[in-house]
Amino acid sequence: MKVTRVLIIADPWIGHILEGQKDWEMRAQATSHRGWFGLIRKGSGQVVGLARLTECGLPLSPDEMIASHEHHRIPETMIRSGTVSRWIIPWKLADIRPPEQPVSYEHKSGAVTWVLFPDEVSIPLTKLLASTVPLSRNDETRPARTINEGVVSLITKRSTIEEPKKGMCPRSRNSR
Repeated sequence: MKVTRVLIIADPWIGHILEGQKDWEMRAQATSHRGWFGLIRKGSGQVVGLARLTECGLPLSPDEMIASHEHHRIPETMIRSGTVSRWIIPWKLADIRPPEQPVSYEHKSGAVTWVLFPDEVSIPLTKLLASTVPLSRNDETRPARTINEGVVSLITKRSTIEEPKKGMCPRSRNSR
């Protein structure tokens, strides 16, 4: 599996993801991408983590967003005020993996959401994927652990992981 794209995410949301406290990234549009991608802290010029996009949910109402706070971490006051009224589609993340060291990249002008990488960035990200284990939302220790630190081999674990099925996620509840 090659990691060829990354998602730009602003603070404080990227911090919540990397701390294992947030597993939905709220967006204004659906995406057809499924699988592994890098996480960029907006404005940093660095890939600060990896995650797997498992699915794209349906647009949420304000009440549904308030009820799912533990997944996206958007405060109720922001939801009720309309500040985040565009960001109602949950991109559901899994297997979040912060690296020991960020990977630098050059941000091309015009890239707003997804950044596609050449091999000189993609190869280190793919190697990083093989050398880290995901955070658990229930894991109180939070820091990433690597194979070199004695964690169970990912090769054994990875052989049992199935990649999610590809496909577009619906843009609205009434689109069918």
